[in-house]
Formats: sequence, C-alpha cells, structure tokens
Amino acid sequence: MTKRWQEIRRHPATRLIVIAGLFVVLAVAVINSIQAGTVDVPADIAYKATLDASSDYLHLGYQSDLDYNNRDVRRLSALITTIRLPRVAMAVLVGIGLALSGSMLQGVLRNPLAEPSLIGVSSGAAVGAVSAITFDLSFTILGYDLGVAGFSFAGAIAGTLLVYRLAYYQRRTNPTTMLLVGVAFSAISAAYVGLMTFRAGQEKVGDIIFWSLGSLGAVKWEEVELTAAVILTGALFSLFMARPLNVMALGEVEAGYLGIDVQRLRLAAIILSALMTGIGVAYVGIIGFVGLVVPHFIRLLFGPDHRLLLPASMLGGAIFLLEADILARTIATTEVPLGVVTTLIGGPFFLFLIWLYQRRGV
Repeated sequence: MTKRWQEIRRHPATRLIVIAGLFVVLAVAVINSIQAGTVDVPADIAYKATLDASSDYLHLGYQSDLDYNNRDVRRLSALITTIRLPRVAMAVLVGIGLALSGSMLQGVLRNPLAEPSLIGVSSGAAVGAVSAITFDLSFTILGYDLGVAGFSFAGAIAGTLLVYRLAYYQRRTNPTTMLLVGVAFSAISAAYVGLMTFRAGQEKVGDIIFWSLGSLGAVKWEEVELTAAVILTGALFSLFMARPLNVMALGEVEAGYLGIDVQRLRLAAIILSALMTGIGVAYVGIIGFVGLVVPHFIRLLFGPDHRLLLPASMLGGAIFLLEADILARTIATTEVPLGVVTTLIGGPFFLFLIWLYQRRGV
C-alpha cells in the first residue's frame, strides 16, 4: 500500500466519492440484472418499465413514453414487473444484509474470519427449513404464509441465541469461544440436515437440495416487502455502530476505558446480524462467502474505518449478489443455484485476498 494511497483514503472526501461511485455501479448492475435472462430485455425498456413500476408502487404519478399498446412492450413490462424486479430487489436486500452482517461481526468479534454462518445463523436456518420441508410444517401470520421461510427464520434466531448463550461465561462472551461453538453447532446442524434428507421422501429431497444451494428464482413481492422491512431497519441501526466499532479495534479493555459497553455492543451486532441474515436466508436459501469476501475487499481498498466500511459493504454486497445472480441465470442453459456461483467466485477470490494481505504485510 503506497503512502500516497493511504493519504487519499484518509481524506474526508474519499467517503463521499466511494459511496457515490458504488451507487452508480449498483444502478448499472440493477439495469443489467433486469435485462439479463432467457429473454433479453432492451436497455431502454428495462429502464422505463422499472421507473413506471416504481412510480405505480410509490403512487408518484410518473408515466414514461413506453407504448403499452404494443404487445411486445406489454409482455416485456409484465416480465419485468412480476419476475425480474422482485428478484433484483431481493438480491440487493440480501446482499446488503449478508455483507453488512459480515463487516459488523468481523469488527465486534475482532476476527477476520467472522461471518454469519460461523455464529449459528445459517446452520439454525437450515435446521428450521429442513424440518419444515420434511414434516410439512406451516403457519400464517398477518396473511403471510410463513411455512419454510418462517421456520427457517425462527431457526436462524434460535441457533444464534444458542451459540451466544453457550459462549457466555462470567458475564462476558469470548469471541474465540463463540466461533468455536459456532463451528461445532454448524457441524451438528449439517449432520441433522443430512439425516433429514435421508429420511425425507423422494419428492422432498429436491426441495431440500434446492433450498440448501440457494436461489432467487421463486421470489414474490410480499416476500420482498417483509425482507426489506427487516434488513433496511437493521441496516439503519447498524450505521450508528461505526464509531464504537472503530474504538473496538483498539482492544476490548481500551474500548471499555473509552466508554464503550463492549458486551452490549457485541450483543447488538450479533442480534442485528442474525435478523438481517436470517430473513434473507429464509427466503433465498444459504448463500455463502458474501459476508466474508465483500468486507475484506472493501477493507483492503479503503481501510478499516467503519464509517466507510459499513455503507460501502452494504453497496458492495448488493453489487456482488446481483452480478452473481446474472451469472447464475446466463452461465448455462438452465439456471445454476446461486449459492454455487457465489462460492465458486468467492472462494478463489478470498484466497487471492489472503495472498494480497501476505504480500503487503497487512
């Protein structure tokens, strides 16, 4: 890392430039994602139909010059509104939740390997979802059918709280102990999922595998609305943690001397991560490496300041998941599971980041 670059990334204007640049990249990724698929949508139709749909949803009264009397335009507009837009919106939300959770956990646990799957969120969600699929469990709340998704979300929260409680000793949690408990819980959960897969009937095995590998293919607008309510609320609260997380980088004892309640901060970060990751995993299945790779990449480029790291991770996670979903839809004749794509991209990229860290002595 050159001295000149270190001076640039510490400049106050850098945060605004980086965030603005990521917003532009995200906007381009959204349009590309709306266009891509088995049916290619022209850029102008994708852009105008998206604005029209957004205006209708928000009751803004805007109307583009698209000719909806044209059958092809009407067909493409329906495709965008009912299939592409909810898929894109869910990809953005889940990307925000996963990447933001990873950056918060890495900061609050002071461990570069910390991510939602290591504190019981994904494992607990898998237990809940597989149980619901195997035993045909379902319930409804406020008109929402929360079958597999409801049990998955409940499992994510329960798994996280269990890992936290097992790592809690003498009024504090040890980050290393928590990660070790999380690894053990993940192994037990994987064994349970394997047992239920073996026990489930042939018609349910496909559902279990489909959920375990992750997909955005069956997303509905009502699911997007519920996910947005949880993730955007969690993201808003998490941004207030930027300064305390910066202080945490000095060490727990030093942070305590500076007025930071370490245990309360850690519990708040874990709960927010569990909520944001849990609701995303509940609807799209297990998506790996987003919460691990994106924060590391942002930190490597722009430093560890959480005032930039948290919002940049949010936008970076959304961009990463959108691009991965485009590949999942276009890389083969049939759609590839999203979790497979993120792992194939994220795994080698994470190894590359480790190599860069070693080269630069970070």
